[in-house]
Amino acid sequence: MVVRYSDMMVDGKLPEVASGSSRTVRSNVAGPDFFTTLGVPVLAGRDFKDSDTATSPHVGIINEEFARRFLPNQNSLGHVIASDNGNYQITVVGVVKNHKYRSIDEEPIPMAWYMYAQIPIVGKMEVELRVHGEPLAILPSARKVVQQLDPNLPLIRPITQRAQYDTTISTQTLFARLAGFFGLLAVALVATGLYGTLAYRVNRRTAEIGIRMAMGARRIQVVWMILRDSMTLTAAGAAVGVPLAMLVGRALASSLYGVKPFDGASYLLAILGLASVALAASALPALCAANVEPLQALRTE
Repeated sequence: MVVRYSDMMVDGKLPEVASGSSRTVRSNVAGPDFFTTLGVPVLAGRDFKDSDTATSPHVGIINEEFARRFLPNQNSLGHVIASDNGNYQITVVGVVKNHKYRSIDEEPIPMAWYMYAQIPIVGKMEVELRVHGEPLAILPSARKVVQQLDPNLPLIRPITQRAQYDTTISTQTLFARLAGFFGLLAVALVATGLYGTLAYRVNRRTAEIGIRMAMGARRIQVVWMILRDSMTLTAAGAAVGVPLAMLVGRALASSLYGVKPFDGASYLLAILGLASVALAASALPALCAANVEPLQALRTE
């Protein structure tokens, strides 16, 4: 599998592109049913076939970004594309959907695939297998087939697509786990700090609570008074923290995947989560305040 980046000729000339766009194309080689095996949708035309041999007309497949950039508003099938030096001319027989090729955060780039049997030089190749059931269970059968082709040909580092995917996102996974850990730590600190603050305030206001209850205040009113204090502190913290989070999110925009720096749903869920933690942390101080005996509180004072 040889990945090459270069300009590419379309119908015998370098295509015109919009200002700011690039002519750079990522090209590779593939075999029969490559896209079908990987589950990449073929939007127009067909996949490579076994009948695409060295003696048959040379064919190629492009992705929709290639078609959009270099063949806009026209049928891509049947056009002839070639490398920047005019060699390896191929006729487009298929257009496939844009898909991630090297990383999950890459932007779509024009891509073209050659049929491996129709080019003179082929580098390292990888065989893709679609398996029903446990993927690695097919390894003994695969080794047997390879040995029948060449007894000295080993299977080098067989790996599932899932494992390959996990390898490509190992850094993002590490950062996500660290972020999750520090997020849980922050929740624990918020809950502990809020609980300690409310417990201290309830203890200092024991006499006041006793007087309120002696004058007819109901326990639910006392509970609401403590919870209201908790929500006031939480609202003040959110008012300071959310703008700071937006600033930090904007600075870390390049490290985010699938989430925008100013994603309203994420901030709303964070605020609701913080409110839930605050309610849980203030529940015990509120119950303690509601169970204060008026006479005992006044004697203590």
